[in-house]
Amino acid sequence: MINNPLLRRIVFNSKHSDGKPILKKSKIQIAEILDYLATGISLEEILTFYPKLEKDDLIACLQYYLVMTRGIL
Repeated sequence: MINNPLLRRIVFNSKHSDGKPILKKSKIQIAEILDYLATGISLEEILTFYPKLEKDDLIACLQYYLVMTRGIL
């Protein structure tokens, strides 16, 4: 996971979201972003909802999901 620079945007912090993975600069849960994408909301729309985020933050969420589902941390 450390080898992928985008995944460094994701952190775990027990003080935020009960230790679930979040985006470092926004404290938004990865699951929330994935929920938006799963319902068909576009990257551009999500970036409108969360102007502090960058497209690479959203891509990091997708990469995190892939890493977790493939079990290759």
